[in-house]
Amino acid sequence: MEELKIPLVSILIPVYNRENLIERAVLSALNQTYRNIEVIVCDNCSTDRTFSNVAKLVKKDDRIKLFKNERNLGPVLNWGECLAKASGEYAMFLWSDDYISDKFVDSTLSDFSFDIAFVIGKSVITNGIEVLYESYYQRRKVYNVNEYLKSVLVSNWHDFPVSPVCALFRTSDLRQSFLVDIPNKAGLSFSGFGAGNDLYFFLLTASRYRFLKTNSNAISFLYSHSGSITVSNNLYKYYELTKLYFIMQHMPGMATLFGNKHYLRRLLKMRENIDSHEFLVKDVSIISILKIIYWGIGRKVKYLYIKLLNSIFSFKRDQN
Repeated sequence: MEELKIPLVSILIPVYNRENLIERAVLSALNQTYRNIEVIVCDNCSTDRTFSNVAKLVKKDDRIKLFKNERNLGPVLNWGECLAKASGEYAMFLWSDDYISDKFVDSTLSDFSFDIAFVIGKSVITNGIEVLYESYYQRRKVYNVNEYLKSVLVSNWHDFPVSPVCALFRTSDLRQSFLVDIPNKAGLSFSGFGAGNDLYFFLLTASRYRFLKTNSNAISFLYSHSGSITVSNNLYKYYELTKLYFIMQHMPGMATLFGNKHYLRRLLKMRENIDSHEFLVKDVSIISILKIIYWGIGRKVKYLYIKLLNSIFSFKRDQN
């Protein structure tokens, strides 16, 4: 009788100066109910006790593979170091200030099949005291990748995550989707923040498959704090440039779907304005209804619909 294959899963933790948080991240990886894992920790030449704190954990669990760069490479190149050292068939990133539920790997791995791009868990944003946000995309189990890509690239009404901490991938797909910099004419360097590079993992991987799945039993806890790269920087423009780059490289027909590239840029800009006004609507169900209407109308009406909503929310903001 053929022995059941139990694939190795790599949990990749790039880290720099997180002496007070790294242990929580590593322990959440080690505490997975799925035991056949390796935890790759790449210290980006930290100047605090990050490396020594992880070294103490290595003595207790040899599934941790600890490395230290000779110099600080910047965050994105350190992701590449993690990927280069991974031996698993499947992999996920785990940022050093975040942590995952103990069934994350078990739950997501069990949902894979040949036509599934990746499996996304539930995401929770917390400041350590209270929950600031809980995702809702996981209310549906399966998404067609065409629906997913159109949602993420234009409106993201489903609010899919951009952080690869929230999903399990095939290691080969992460490697093929890894970009140090996103080509752009705005002169922005993407290697210093990783904003957009993270989303690109999802976009390019999704384009190679038919479906993606979600699993509400797998939970990523994203820690919101002043030292977070995401919190301390305005990264919206990086993501929009990444989306436009992906469209032009891999889905040029999508630009035609929305008329032309100029139209698409205006649509994305107004989506930014509407998202910034969502806090004015106290009843979340109203936002859900507005989004349902958006997806139910024709493409020629979408632009006018968003323009109308933008005007309404701008008026409401002025009233406040």
